[in-house]
Amino acid sequence: MIFETNISDYYKVVQSSDECCYKYILGKLQEAKEIYIMAFGKSQRNIQLMDSLKSLKGKITVISDIDTIKGENIKRINKINSSFNLDKNSKIIMTERAAFIGAESGNFSTGFLTIDSDIVDELRDNLFTEGDSAYKGYEFTKIEIIFMSYYSKINRIIEDIISGAFKEDEKGNGFYNSNDAYIKSDDIKWINKTIDEFNITLANIKEGELKRALEDTFDKENIRALKNICVVDSEMMKLANLGLDDIEKRKEFSLKAEKDITELYDKLSIFNEELYGVVEQMIDIKTKQ
Repeated sequence: MIFETNISDYYKVVQSSDECCYKYILGKLQEAKEIYIMAFGKSQRNIQLMDSLKSLKGKITVISDIDTIKGENIKRINKINSSFNLDKNSKIIMTERAAFIGAESGNFSTGFLTIDSDIVDELRDNLFTEGDSAYKGYEFTKIEIIFMSYYSKINRIIEDIISGAFKEDEKGNGFYNSNDAYIKSDDIKWINKTIDEFNITLANIKEGELKRALEDTFDKENIRALKNICVVDSEMMKLANLGLDDIEKRKEFSLKAEKDITELYDKLSIFNEELYGVVEQMIDIKTKQ
C-alpha cells in the first residue's frame, strides 16, 4: 500500500513498505520526450526499471552502475554534481514534466513526487547535463531539493531502525529488542557525514532571509547530539559491525547499545520533522509567489 500526503497541488510525499512509490512517473515514461534516471545497486526493482527503458522512444539520460539499458549516455556516481548532496542511496526518476526524489531500501520506498517545473529544470540542467550549463538555477530551489533528499533518506533509515531494533507485543506496542537489535553501520556513517554536509549547506547559503529562517527552525542542540551519537567507537557501531551469527555478542551489545539506538531514533525523528516542516514552508512560499 502506498501512503500519500498532499502538500500542495504540485507536491506530495509518498511512502510504502511493499510497493514502488514512483509508479506515477513510470506511468508517464511511455509518452515522455525526455527521461532522466539516477539509480544505483542491482536490486530487482532497479534492474526491472533499467530493462523497461529499452522499449521507450524518449531521450534517456541515466546515472547508474547498471548497464542493462539502451542509452549510450550513462554517467557514473563520481560524475554527480555533489552540490546536491546526492549519493548512491538517492533515487531520482523524472521526465520533462514530473520528478520523484527519494530513497529505496529493499521493499521500502519513500520520497517526494512533484510536477514543479523549477525542480525539474534544476535537476536536469545541473545534474543530468554534461559540462557547464548556462542555467544556474535558484539557491532556493537547490536547497529545497537537498532537503527533500535528506528527508527521504532519513525516513528510510528510521524505518530500518524500527524494523531492526524494535519489536511489537500482541497489542501492537513497540519496545526495544534487547536480545537481538540490528542497525546498519552504513546508516550510522551516513548520518554522521550528512550532519556535516547539512551544517556546510546552511553556512554557505547566501540569501540572508532564507539563511536566518533555516537557522531559527532547526534545533542546534539536537543536531549536535545526533552527530555525537554517530561516532565510530560507540556501542551502537560495535553492534552494527557484528555478524548475525555471533548470538552471544549480539545480545551483549544489543543491551549496551540500547541508549544510543533509542536516542538516535528520537533525535533523528525530530530532525526529520524539522526537515519536513522546512520543505513544506518552502513549497508554501513558492505556491504564493
